[in-house]
Amino acid sequence: MRLGLPPASIADLSRYKWVLPRMGTKLQTELNRVFLLKGEEVPVVNVLTSSLYTTRAFLRRTDMMTILARSALSEKDTAGIAALEQPWFSLQREAFLATLKGMKLPPAVRTAVQKSATEAAE
Repeated sequence: MRLGLPPASIADLSRYKWVLPRMGTKLQTELNRVFLLKGEEVPVVNVLTSSLYTTRAFLRRTDMMTILARSALSEKDTAGIAALEQPWFSLQREAFLATLKGMKLPPAVRTAVQKSATEAAE
């Protein structure tokens, strides 16, 4: 959303129009679940796009909302856009490492993979 217009509660968020990726994604399902658990209306999605460029344009020119991973936009991309801290919303994402079958990983990569696996198991 544009700077200077921060909503105060989840009820405020439900009144905004939203720009989100395609319907049925884990992100949208989780967003809807959070609103319903809080007794609020599911946000109205006015724009469906997977383009970060389009999302950014809507955020800069309207009072629409979106939800993105912090890593999705650079500091330069967020000029004029407010990132709101929302402790009520946390989404865990699964990730995996894919390689060619039988590929021998360099030692540094093997170490990083082992460390990640150890941390994930804790």
